[in-house]
Amino acid sequence: MASKRPFCDADFLCAVCHDVFDRPVVLLCGHSFCKDCIERYWSVNDSRQCPMCRQTSANTPSLNLALGNLCQAFLHHKRHLEELCEVHQEKRTLVCCDDEQLLCEICEQSEEHRNHTSRPVQEVVEEHKGVLRSELDLLKENIELMQQSDFECDLLALKMNNFKDTLARVQCKPEDPEMTPGDLIDIPKYVGNFNHKVWQKIRRSIIYTPVVLDPNTANFHLTLSVDPTSVRNLNKSEVINEQSNNNIERFADCPCVLGYVGYSTGKHTWDVDVEENTSWMVGVAVESVQRRGTSGLPSGVWCIGLDGEVLSVTDPLESRVPLHGFVKPTVVRVNLDLSAGRLSFSDLLGQTVYHTFTHNFTEKVFPFFYTKCHFPLTILPKSFNKEI
Repeated sequence: MASKRPFCDADFLCAVCHDVFDRPVVLLCGHSFCKDCIERYWSVNDSRQCPMCRQTSANTPSLNLALGNLCQAFLHHKRHLEELCEVHQEKRTLVCCDDEQLLCEICEQSEEHRNHTSRPVQEVVEEHKGVLRSELDLLKENIELMQQSDFECDLLALKMNNFKDTLARVQCKPEDPEMTPGDLIDIPKYVGNFNHKVWQKIRRSIIYTPVVLDPNTANFHLTLSVDPTSVRNLNKSEVINEQSNNNIERFADCPCVLGYVGYSTGKHTWDVDVEENTSWMVGVAVESVQRRGTSGLPSGVWCIGLDGEVLSVTDPLESRVPLHGFVKPTVVRVNLDLSAGRLSFSDLLGQTVYHTFTHNFTEKVFPFFYTKCHFPLTILPKSFNKEI
């Protein structure tokens, strides 16, 4: 009579994940796998073949209860062996902090560890759990920021590919290279179905503009470039469609326009060329910013601006504070850190900080632009690199 082969560790390992079986199921061919492993394997390969022998299983596999019980017993036995000291066969309840080894009480009194510092295993475990929880929370926060960054970059990439043609079709004056605000643009139609495959159709290194303007919010006295990354104030003879003012998104009286993408978390930076403009304001506005009933600066805005030769900052309380001792800026950098509750304005290199607001932003904010000048405000492009 043939002798029975003793079990070895490999008998309890799933061929897909190479770990001890978890809720094992048996296929028609007789091979067993973790329930989640085989379902995931079939989903990825779009077939119901066995990963080992390629035989197709038509029915839903049933749980292999006997193997599952054996695996539980194996794990219990393995953990028990791992807890025992190999020399003294006593339970290892201490950690040697000097050698970073598990010890039993007899090992602790040995000559090798007598003068070392030791601590209970459970105490060290709880301490490491706390460190891991902190690192996990930080990792989750970084993942959320990366996902938001990917979302915004995908949106900008798609806009660069499609927005120029879209705006050209809705221009009121085809011969004019600039876009005059008019009918609403069905932007969701063009951004509703994008995904990461967009990146497979563009270069690894691109020049992009971190903020694009939303033409549906632009006052009728403003005109946007076809990008749209630039805005200027129209002459009276150029203003059209002033009576078509039924769009609740649009600033009805104030010569303002918002960026298309709003922010709730993270850090965001954009640069605005203001060199030739003599009457401007740039900053951020809350989503509920006042859009009707005022020809002055609406409530809900934090900004820096220039009126002739006077540089000043304004907050939602409409308290305007003149800034003295600064040369008239040519480029203003807007730095928004929502996590820290900080909004600052500086020169292009960040060496001269004009002003910093501190505020707990509880509402989504959008880039804000105001101009009464015929010369444009232009959002400057940046270089962006992404692995595909």
